[in-house]
Amino acid sequence: MKIGFDTGFFIRLLEKDSKAVEFWKDLIDGKIKGYVSVIVLFEIKRLQLKGIIKKKVYTVLEKGIDGLCFIIDITKEIALNASSISHGTGIPLADSLIYTSYLDMDELYTTDKHFSLIKKKRPKINLF
Repeated sequence: MKIGFDTGFFIRLLEKDSKAVEFWKDLIDGKIKGYVSVIVLFEIKRLQLKGIIKKKVYTVLEKGIDGLCFIIDITKEIALNASSISHGTGIPLADSLIYTSYLDMDELYTTDKHFSLIKKKRPKINLF
């Protein structure tokens, strides 16, 4: 199963949310394949620079993401699809880029309610 992780997932992971920890263990055990958009990496780094995530914690998280997840770059196709999603739903730029990065995923784990505005079947949005 291919799973996309949004920024909110990692915040919940750092808060030791039981559901997020369980998903992360499934990733470590190879039960799921994890994918992370470069936009999510940007948002996590920005949180570290703002002091919301401690630098040492960020370093461990970044290594974990790099070691366990596939990183998705923004392509022309993703950008153009994101513009349609943003225009049709009013979802902000970053969120529309994140969502369209995960169109090939089975599920998207997020805390962001914006994604529930999208009525596509794939990826399945898992809000927690």
